[in-house]
Amino acid sequence: MKVIYVSVLVACLIGFSDAFYCWECSSKHGNCSQDSLHGAIKVHCGNGYDYCAVYRTILSDETPGVFTRACTTSCNMPHVTWVTKTNNTRVKHCLKCCNSEYQCNGLLGDPCSDTNKVQDSFQIVFGCLLLLWNLIG
Repeated sequence: MKVIYVSVLVACLIGFSDAFYCWECSSKHGNCSQDSLHGAIKVHCGNGYDYCAVYRTILSDETPGVFTRACTTSCNMPHVTWVTKTNNTRVKHCLKCCNSEYQCNGLLGDPCSDTNKVQDSFQIVFGCLLLLWNLIG
């Protein structure tokens, strides 16, 4: 029975071991979508890049601008939106950042919106804990 506990625990920990990797892509290169991780690459961020981020711009005429998933060096505000104006062009910027790909960088949906779908990661965590509880109890 101990072997089963250890096996389940190791499987769960392996799932957590890559929790600080980030997804990386940019719509500038044509491989990035807010509705899918298809085309995005899971990367281990370099030294000092301890956070994941999702960034999007929208032009004043509602034309989509840039959409990016990347590693970043800081995350002072987990969800921030701001507007810049140059000449007569107004640009809305939306940024979500976090210390784990599962909290924001792996989200599907618009970072300018508060309603996003989280990937299965939280279900995996819950499933591992539930499985351990059932095995122990």
